[in-house]
Amino acid sequence: MAGITWAASRRGPETMAWTAADGRRRWIHSSIDPIGEAQKVAASAIMTNDCAGAGACNVVLVGHGAGHVIRALAERVETVCVIAANLPLLRAVCDHLDVSDILNHPKIFWIYGSPAEMRRRLSELPASRQATLVIHPPFLDLVPPACADLIDAIRQIQIGRDTEDLLRPVAEDNLRQNLSALASPGVARIFGAANGRPVIVAGAGPTLDEGLSTIRRLYPASILVAVDTVAEGLVNAEIVPDFVVSVDPRPESI
Repeated sequence: MAGITWAASRRGPETMAWTAADGRRRWIHSSIDPIGEAQKVAASAIMTNDCAGAGACNVVLVGHGAGHVIRALAERVETVCVIAANLPLLRAVCDHLDVSDILNHPKIFWIYGSPAEMRRRLSELPASRQATLVIHPPFLDLVPPACADLIDAIRQIQIGRDTEDLLRPVAEDNLRQNLSALASPGVARIFGAANGRPVIVAGAGPTLDEGLSTIRRLYPASILVAVDTVAEGLVNAEIVPDFVVSVDPRPESI
């Protein structure tokens, strides 16, 4: 891969740099202590996702670099799935370093090929939906344009999970406050209503217009749950939700 250079780090093994479009030299790992940096990345990912105690975390890693982060994760988790979205970069690493240990490691799985093929292989991983997502930021500057959408989709999943983690204490507190209401006859009678049927949750995001055709195709053979801010739009489209959820009821939603 053109523009890649190698240099010894101040406290350890070699690391790589490349010349960016603006002419500046950028490092894909720390130029001082790449091993220490990799250990911090791995520890942070595991701690953030609360799987340190179990020791059986599955990780999807975006960005292989020179292999330092991969090795740090493989020491701590059950499996590491590496998204190799830049094959010329991986080839440059293989040509310069002995990475046979991570290429043949039983815990490490590699996903590469066309964006469509990578999506398919990623979806086929049994634990991919529950996996911890780790994105090595410097690698994002080296993602080929053809793979940009795939990486962006993975980033959106990570953002969604981070938001979920942030809101979890609020959700748990709300559940505790509403336990008595859940046992009331009006609520208890709907338990099990979705058994054996798909459930659609319609939020108030900007993609509703794109999703209307999918909702129509599945409706009314499914259970449709809508937030109050989108319920009126669904009714206007002749799609009546089974349930409407409101955090702050307004006259229209009532």
